[in-house]
Amino acid sequence: LAAYVFTNDISRSWRVTEALEYGLVGVNEGLVSTV
Repeated sequence: LAAYVFTNDISRSWRVTEALEYGLVGVNEGLVSTV
């Protein structure tokens, strides 16, 4: 599963991505890459 976070606050993005239970999290991007 993948999740996407869009925010201007980098510390908020870290808090949200750590709280989410997803395999991949994209921050301010519409595409999650494994590269």
